[in-house]
Amino acid sequence: MTPTLLDPHSHLPLESDVSFPSTGLRTLRSLAPLASGLAFLSLAALSGCGGGGGGSVPPPVLTSFTSARSPITRGTSTSLTAVFSNGAGQVDHGIGAVSTGTPVTVSPTQDTTYTLTVGNSQGTTVTGKVAVRVVAPPETPVVAAPARVTAGQGGYTASVPDQPGCAYAWTVTGATVTAGDGTASLTFTPVAAGQVNLSCVVTNAAGTASTAGTATSAIVAPPVLPVVSAPALVTAGQGGYLASVPVQAGSTYAWTVTGATVQAGAATDTLTFTPGTSGSVTLSCVVTNAAGTASQAGGATLGIVAPPATPVVTAPAYVTADQAGYTASIPAQAGCTYAWSITGGTLIAGQQTPTVAFTPGATGTVQLGCVVTNAAGTASAPGTAAPAIVPPPAITAFAASPSSVVVGSGSVLSYAFSGGTGTLDQGIGGVTSGGTTNISPSASTAYILTVTNAAGTRVAATTSLTVTVPPAPVIEGFKALPATLTQGQGTLLTFTFSDGTGVLDQGIGPVASGGTVAVSPSADTTYTLTVTNAIGVATTASVTVTVKSFVSKFVYVANGGGGISGFTLDDATGDLTTLAGSPYDPSAPVLHVASDPQGRFLLAVNGDGVTNVNTLSIYQIDGTTGDLTPVASNPTVATGTDPWCAAVDPTGQFVYVRCDGAISSYRLNPANGLLTPLATVPTAGGSGDLVLHPSGKYLFTVGRTSDRLEVFDLDPATGALTPEGSPYVLPSGTGPLGLALSQTGEYLFTKGEGASGGPAVIGSVFGYHVDITTGGLTPLGALITGLEGADAYHGLTFNPAQSVLYGAFETAAYDAAAWSFSPSAGAMTPVAGSPYAWFGGNGSDQVVLSRNGKWALLLDYNGQQLAVGRVDPVTGALAFKAYAGVELFPVSATVVGVLQ
Repeated sequence: MTPTLLDPHSHLPLESDVSFPSTGLRTLRSLAPLASGLAFLSLAALSGCGGGGGGSVPPPVLTSFTSARSPITRGTSTSLTAVFSNGAGQVDHGIGAVSTGTPVTVSPTQDTTYTLTVGNSQGTTVTGKVAVRVVAPPETPVVAAPARVTAGQGGYTASVPDQPGCAYAWTVTGATVTAGDGTASLTFTPVAAGQVNLSCVVTNAAGTASTAGTATSAIVAPPVLPVVSAPALVTAGQGGYLASVPVQAGSTYAWTVTGATVQAGAATDTLTFTPGTSGSVTLSCVVTNAAGTASQAGGATLGIVAPPATPVVTAPAYVTADQAGYTASIPAQAGCTYAWSITGGTLIAGQQTPTVAFTPGATGTVQLGCVVTNAAGTASAPGTAAPAIVPPPAITAFAASPSSVVVGSGSVLSYAFSGGTGTLDQGIGGVTSGGTTNISPSASTAYILTVTNAAGTRVAATTSLTVTVPPAPVIEGFKALPATLTQGQGTLLTFTFSDGTGVLDQGIGPVASGGTVAVSPSADTTYTLTVTNAIGVATTASVTVTVKSFVSKFVYVANGGGGISGFTLDDATGDLTTLAGSPYDPSAPVLHVASDPQGRFLLAVNGDGVTNVNTLSIYQIDGTTGDLTPVASNPTVATGTDPWCAAVDPTGQFVYVRCDGAISSYRLNPANGLLTPLATVPTAGGSGDLVLHPSGKYLFTVGRTSDRLEVFDLDPATGALTPEGSPYVLPSGTGPLGLALSQTGEYLFTKGEGASGGPAVIGSVFGYHVDITTGGLTPLGALITGLEGADAYHGLTFNPAQSVLYGAFETAAYDAAAWSFSPSAGAMTPVAGSPYAWFGGNGSDQVVLSRNGKWALLLDYNGQQLAVGRVDPVTGALAFKAYAGVELFPVSATVVGVLQ
């Protein structure tokens, strides 16, 4: 059999030509590796093969035939070593004989199988083969790698061409190998800076290493997210807008644009673009570094606004020199700003608004300009206007002659002006400077001359001229209050008129509308009021004051201790005669008596000043005998608490009773004396006198405990009372009880009595001027009488025919006093003989004068007497006449008579 040698590298069998006999054959079943790395397998024929005699030659033995290296690199050598015996060895391929165990060097250039033949002298041979594989030497590898890589970015590769059967050894600095180490393709991640150094050595199967192939990759920074800088707003269709990102060295830029057209710079850090017509512009930029690494896209969105329109300036064609208040305007453009300019004038307001106010200069033109800028900052072309400056109009003369005319007569208007055209109103129309116009107004008329310049200015050149046609004067009211007097008594003339000046005859002279004049005619007198207007037209009104003689007939006395005493009074002599029925109702205490103006009824307030009876009695007066008869219908009516006095209005329709804190009111039936209660009106606290103004318009009253004086308006139709403002406050503790009006009704007086039941005090008289129009009172101040007294119940009286005031004094060393009153000075002066002690200073509660002012009655409260005195017709002084007895505690009296 032929032994087989195996090449451990090629795994190809090596054939042996040695034949072994079957007898004694021993087979090698093991393969042993050689030191050179070859595996040699020998199958040897043991001795004894082939038979023969004792002279036989031993067969050749091939122990091993190996190559020191395989494969080998072309151009290098290896050695073959044969170990054999019992023969001679021979190697082919020109090597020839070899000695056992002696290496021979071979340098094959290609894969070669060497055959060793060992033969003995008998021609017996054994062969062995060994293959030497020849591989190409490794080439220096060409390293392919990126020229630039991005720091920290993985996935980069470096490679060399594949050389089959070779191994690859990489050396890398500046990067981290992530895969492929030992292969022809390497994956790596660059570090943060510098460069990546790549080196690769290729080793073939024979272990020959190439020269190292190298490459470097520059490490560049990764790109930064670009921040796009661009305007927030852009103008539609306007070119030249720029958008930019910060420069990143060595990088490229890629822009993406919607809503706009790119003009330039799409691959640079600065883009030039033109926005579209509406909506918005979207910009996006990606930055790629030198290594080809792209950033995230940076972006911006820009609003597109319309381009501003060239403004159309609206302004006057003409303006007046130096006149403020002109305006110019343009249509507003949403979201825009405005910038005005002016020459030839001054801007005074609105420079940044669509409307500007300006004042022209003196001459020439005003050059106005306005530029509109939209929200994107795009400015329009300027809009302009150029108003011409004209001088202001002026009126140098405008007059009417005459300026006041009577209806039907004429006047002439004359005028002179410059700087414009003139127009007269009232239907006259255009006029020429220096001309005249005839007019004939039917009423007062204002004529307006207007001169208007080309700019329309007329306010500064407008003048009004009134040609007066005065209205006829009108007398709205003229009357005497009262219109019927007792001889010596006074009255008030009141008058209202308009459209003229007033004059009263009878020596009175000029008067003003709404005024009053006090007169005291001695006989029936007609007063004429003449009112004349500015051109002499007059109107008149007259009022007749009837003066009658009052003849005293009866005297009635209220006795606090019981009933009413009655007397006849001889008006010629002053003699008193007791009436047949006197005293009347002697069991009834009476505090006050009063009669109606016609002398038909007597009113008696029941009470004594201490005990409150709270009733009012009414009696029919017999005009012949003076006897009193209680009225049949209702002789007594209830009043408020603590009634003090009663009064009848000048028309005889209404009766008023002052009570504590109220006034009881009644309507008086003139036919039967029936009293019908009306509303009760509250007053300030306390009781006191009340008096009615002769005009019938006002009621005055005082309250003792409240120290208040009050005025009430009197409705002549209903008798209703309405407070006239707030009460007038007297000094605390005054204790007013008496109240008196002057003979003309122009002045009002009250006297203090101190506290009820208190000690005697020095009395003070307080005077007031009465406004006949309103009823308001103006204080005249207080007169300190210097006379002591207290509790004179009705202690103040004014002479009905003279300007003299009388006062009664109770619990005093005198009984009465008299003062002359000067209206002009507002002062009071004691008359001759005052004060009077007719009763020896016993004291009195009231001084009463007859209506004609001839006789004075004085009541002796403590002595139950009635004194009669004559009144001096010039001074008002009182002269003693006679006495008559009355009932207990006389406190009030009244004189009833007839007018003739």
